[in-house]
Amino acid sequence: MKQFEKDRIIVNDKDKQICGTLGFQEIAMMYSGLPTGILYDIRTGDTIGNIVKSLDQVPEMVANMTRQGVKPNVLRETLGKIYESTVKKIISLTLLELDMPDVKFAFMSLGSTARHEMTLFSDQDNALIIEDLPEDDVQKVRLQLLKFTDMVCAKLNDGGYPYCPGGIMSSNPKWCLTQTEWKKRFSVWISKASPQSILDIHVFFDIELSYGDKSLVTDLKEFINLMIKNNPGFLVHFAKNLLGYKDPIGLLGNIRSETKDGVKSINIKESLMPIVNFARIYSLRYNVSQAGTKQRLSILKDTGVLSEGSYNELMYIFNHLWHLRFYNQVFAHQGLRKVNDEFELNGLTDIERQNLRNVLAGISKFQAKINYDFLGGVSNM
Repeated sequence: MKQFEKDRIIVNDKDKQICGTLGFQEIAMMYSGLPTGILYDIRTGDTIGNIVKSLDQVPEMVANMTRQGVKPNVLRETLGKIYESTVKKIISLTLLELDMPDVKFAFMSLGSTARHEMTLFSDQDNALIIEDLPEDDVQKVRLQLLKFTDMVCAKLNDGGYPYCPGGIMSSNPKWCLTQTEWKKRFSVWISKASPQSILDIHVFFDIELSYGDKSLVTDLKEFINLMIKNNPGFLVHFAKNLLGYKDPIGLLGNIRSETKDGVKSINIKESLMPIVNFARIYSLRYNVSQAGTKQRLSILKDTGVLSEGSYNELMYIFNHLWHLRFYNQVFAHQGLRKVNDEFELNGLTDIERQNLRNVLAGISKFQAKINYDFLGGVSNM
């Protein structure tokens, strides 16, 4: 219909006789509650109310997909596409409300939103790049764009993407910067890095353009790659920071857990982060521009940085933990409108517990590889 610019299509019966027509509205109703229908409703919505109504269907959609055994990577990508469509639509609607300055800008998604590794209620992490301007114009333009980004972030919050508790949002003047200001910020982060300082900037090494001028993001990524190449000590500090993670496996091979009100649990997000960080640090070393963990690992495999076996093992660990994360949020904490990554161990069968133990134990092998490749330690890979 889009290809031929038609509002309706003719439907034939089995004898090739015309039996009716279908329009966009009927097709959307057929897919209501499914990813295709929700995406269509978001992309064609003309008010924030319509978009919020569409997003309200997402939890049940994820629950249904989880029950049907849909693979975690499909769930992640579906939520990522819904988020990206929402951002683009909200920005488009907001631009209609304002008298915007005539400047180039880029609205960037950061962290899990850039990687398309979101749960149902992931926080929003975003920032804005403004093209370089005459010094006398910068503050005036920034104030105008901050009004714009404040409206965008508020509407994302209304749609179920909560404000970032740490304030990493384009509505924060700290993260609404010109090209040159961003480069100065990354220059300091990379050239004066320490294991402690890196704790606060991980999210800024997962960047994807959500709306605006692509060249601004490309230019920033190229600058980051050049800075890392010229400051090899940065990745050493990065590696030291990553090796601070200790997998929750005790000396006797048991899962170390926290006990609250008699319930033993582990934090699934914390268990996932070593795989995310593994892909991140090798992507920074080998100039992989993609943000998603799966995409990064796939490129590292294809370029010979990772063996086929290591890639398969990493993806097994990653997908298994993501399956538990979705299941945990959809079923164990289904009444909550916020992320809860505390995964209860009490209800696991012996086989499930053993499988989880094996998955968690496998993380240490890849920590050892980081130690060997970046710090000169010992690796068994």
